[in-house]
Amino acid sequence: MKNEEAMKTEDLVSWCKSYLANFRSAQLRPNPNLGQTHPTEWQPPEFGGIKINFDVAVRQGTSAFSVACVARNHEGRCLAWKVKRCNGKLQPVEGEALAALQAVLLAKANRWADISLEGDCLPVIKALCAGSGETLHYGAIIEECLFLSQNFSSCKFSFVKWEGNHLAHKLAHLPCSDTLEGFELPVNLVRIITLKLKL
Repeated sequence: MKNEEAMKTEDLVSWCKSYLANFRSAQLRPNPNLGQTHPTEWQPPEFGGIKINFDVAVRQGTSAFSVACVARNHEGRCLAWKVKRCNGKLQPVEGEALAALQAVLLAKANRWADISLEGDCLPVIKALCAGSGETLHYGAIIEECLFLSQNFSSCKFSFVKWEGNHLAHKLAHLPCSDTLEGFELPVNLVRIITLKLKL
């Protein structure tokens, strides 16, 4: 009787060890990507590359919005910027897609070869990275961006939080009746960039 009880105890310990091992193996593996956070600061492109940030400003109380984009090199120097006012009521995500298209068109007009498009609208960036907008109501805009992006030797898409897209955001909110553009930033925005680069 004592021997039988001893065997049962040993079996129980063995069963517990086996159960614990099975339980541990069934748990979700740690995903290193879960701990990653999206960047909150603007980062320059690699040497020779050009990063174009884009954003949209929906004019509250009106049927108009503005799309803006700004291109900078690896030193953070502005190469070109553009703001365009458009008429119509759109959802913000549709406006963001149009801003991305404006950025691609800016790169094409300047014949840049190595570009990186960066915005703060995650659905738009995900669609561009996935290489398809077929299932989206703004999919035609995404598809046009992707079609035009084939003209570049390199075209990347990246997401940055609003703080890192500050310059494009400020440009989109400039008073604009039609189109504003240039190679040098407005003076009040140059100060913002200078301060950011010093930090």
